[in-house]
Amino acid sequence: MLVVNPFSGRGISKYTMGTVISQFCGGGCVVTVYYAGEKTPEQIVYEYAKYHELVVCVGGDGTFSGIVAGLLRSGVSIPIGYIPAGTANDIATTLSL
Repeated sequence: MLVVNPFSGRGISKYTMGTVISQFCGGGCVVTVYYAGEKTPEQIVYEYAKYHELVVCVGGDGTFSGIVAGLLRSGVSIPIGYIPAGTANDIATTLSL
């Protein structure tokens, strides 16, 4: 499950999605992409996480926070990946990513 916020940062994520998806597919993953927009990352994860084994965030701190909140609300326990694509990326900096 790849949750993308195409509005994060400078919009970098919308230009790099082909590379990101290719990397996951090359590693044997089946990727389902969900774009934040009409629904928030929290709503997307809350509704669809139960159908996946992993959720990967492509966005900034707010996108990551929404994904965590959605998982907590859903009660689903799956790993979270984070591809920082925000402006400041405070979470990534704090975690030395």
